This record gives sequence, structure tokens and C-alpha cells, in this order.
Amino acid sequence: MDSQVPRVMPSEVRQRMSAGSQTLLVCAYTDEAKCNERMPYGAMMLADLDALPSLENTEIVFFCG
Repeated sequence: MDSQVPRVMPSEVRQRMSAGSQTLLVCAYTDEAKCNERMPYGAMMLADLDALPSLENTEIVFFCG
């Protein structure tokens, strides 16, 4: 079994999100200031994941810089 996390191109993530798929784009930095510098439209901060009611059937894409 391959233990590496699959890499996804930004254009592919954008396409999935535009198509309405259950995809969350999450900034992997724990530093809020660093996240704010690099936050693309539709993304959320890592700390905000805990506030979501359910992530079942949701693809989560983490990004950093």
C-alpha cells in the first residue's frame, strides 16, 4: 500500500470546487497571519475545521504556500 498522500494540481482543485463537488480547500499553516497571506478564494483555515458539523463524504485538500 502506498503511504504517500496524493498531490493535486491547483487547477484540478479549482475545477472540482467549481463543479460543486464536496471539496474543501484548507490552509495547512497553523499561523493565521501566514494563512491570510496565501488564502485563495473559497479556502478556509485549518483551525476552522473543528467548527464544521460533518466532513463525511468530503474531500479535504490541504495547501501551503
